[in-house]
This record gives sequence, structure tokens and C-alpha cells, in this order.
Amino acid sequence: MPVFDEVVWTKPAPRHGAPDLSRIADQLRAKPGEIAIIAEFPAEIASGSAEAARLRNAVNNGRLGFDDLSGPFRASTRTVTEHDGSKCVRVFAVFANANPVSGTADEKENR
Repeated sequence: MPVFDEVVWTKPAPRHGAPDLSRIADQLRAKPGEIAIIAEFPAEIASGSAEAARLRNAVNNGRLGFDDLSGPFRASTRTVTEHDGSKCVRVFAVFANANPVSGTADEKENR
């Protein structure tokens, strides 16, 4: 490992926070009960399966924009063999709004 003769002054590296997937959550919320593919990862590499599992867990645990008081989001993963023989891990999700509530937050609070 090369070591510098002198230090190099710099600013801190930018932090890469978790992605905000609220746009996907909004699309699912617009069609409650309908299942959608929200992501696809290569199955041949371990990181593909791990990324799919992280996203599935984020959806199921209400993180990364999938938090909602009007109903839960549900996700699952499936490994799929494509026509060319390659495999991918798909993340399926649905907004399972069992008790739709309309109105503003103030109206909901006063019910």
C-alpha cells in the first residue's frame, strides 16, 4: 500500500443516504391491491439477491418511503429464469389498503 510523503487535505466524502422510494410507493398507493414489479436484480451474483432482500424488507417494514398510515405495503421476491437462461430476482410489491380512509389528516384525527 503506497503511503504519501505528505498528507492530502480534503473535504469529507459525501454521504450516500438511503434512496427515497416514495415515488414508487405513490404509484402502488394509486392502485391498491394490484401487484407490481418494483425492481429486478441479477441472481448470478450474491449482491443481487442481497439487494432484493434489502428492498423487500424495507417495503415490509415501512422504510425508504413505504411508510403509510392508511395501509401496509407488502413485498416478496422471486427468482425467475429468463428466456435466454439467465436468472434474475424480482421484487414484487402491493399496497394492501384494507381500510381506505378519505379526507384530510385533521378529519381523520377527529373521527
